[in-house]
Amino acid sequence: TNSPSDELNPQVSPDGTAAVYAGENSKGDYQIFRINLASRKIIQLTNHDANDFDPTFTPDGDILYKSNQDDGYGDIWIMNGDGKSQRNLTPGMSTTEEWKPTAVGERVVFTSRHADDGSMNRQQLAATDELMLLDMTKKTDPKYLTSNDYPDWYSEADPARPGVIAYTSKATIGGSDTIFEMDITQPNPEQKRVQLTDSHVLPGDSSDGSWASNGTLLFANNNNGRYAAMALAGGKIYPLHSAGGDVLSPVAVSSIEIG
Repeated sequence: TNSPSDELNPQVSPDGTAAVYAGENSKGDYQIFRINLASRKIIQLTNHDANDFDPTFTPDGDILYKSNQDDGYGDIWIMNGDGKSQRNLTPGMSTTEEWKPTAVGERVVFTSRHADDGSMNRQQLAATDELMLLDMTKKTDPKYLTSNDYPDWYSEADPARPGVIAYTSKATIGGSDTIFEMDITQPNPEQKRVQLTDSHVLPGDSSDGSWASNGTLLFANNNNGRYAAMALAGGKIYPLHSAGGDVLSPVAVSSIEIG
């Protein structure tokens, strides 16, 4: 893409032919766009007076995303791959903000935060960020996957291991952001989470994890303002790209063999 506005949150389709992202329309609202990676043809999928972010594909080609069009905070929505049949999956969560969904089979994992009513600062609010699990096959309320005193963000399903997600959290309150994985099909999955990055080994904050189709994990690392795209494969960390500006949300178009 090459436009004067921002394009954010790219995610690649399961077959590697297309990507979706959040971009500004002519009115300054963020909407969901889809781009064909071969032809570079772009189509706008959502179009309304609200903001949409964090699009991602489900295994069958539908698109999950965050939209604040109903309650002003943010709900998890789903639509067909062509933008049709848009519907709110979390209409009952009207006092919280939901974002960054990922599809784990027929289930959706996302982050939820208590809405800011003006009485809480951002640090306090971040401590309320928890991962939630929604089963799209059942008419039940979302359930907590995590419950702790540090933020849990950026969940991403591993296509190579059904039920496994990576997400950003902290090993200790006030510590650096690090990436963990857990199997959401297990009882009490948070108690069995595995830490994948360590600030003592890779200084700075690590976040924005995204899996390649063969299980290589891409992520962003910020060490005192120096941003880099990294890869985790075979238990080892490899640098992919570094720059003086922000390097965010690396995603794989196909499998990545490193090491």
